[in-house]
Amino acid sequence: MKLIATIPFILCIIFETLQQLSYSQAGKNSNTKIKFLTLGVGCYFMMLVTWYWLLNLLPLGVATPLMGASYITVALGSKLFFKEQITLVHWVGIIAIITGLGVISISQ
Repeated sequence: MKLIATIPFILCIIFETLQQLSYSQAGKNSNTKIKFLTLGVGCYFMMLVTWYWLLNLLPLGVATPLMGASYITVALGSKLFFKEQITLVHWVGIIAIITGLGVISISQ
């Protein structure tokens, strides 16, 4: 991966993670549903902006698989903020994703 693409990549992952966690929280609590839905939509918009930025720096065939990192951050965020359990199967999947990300980033 090009070093210059690191910033939009990280921002994309952060906004994607916040979006998913916000939507999850909106579904759990009806009192704060609008606040979390608004936050989720705002994060979605920011993710689209950073995704466009990232696609200007990397080919789609590289950028799309790299976004698999959001599966890792959403799983870790749900454990941290919502106290959800990450099973052994999930950990194996996370390790597989990390390995794949490493292979993709090295090949570029």
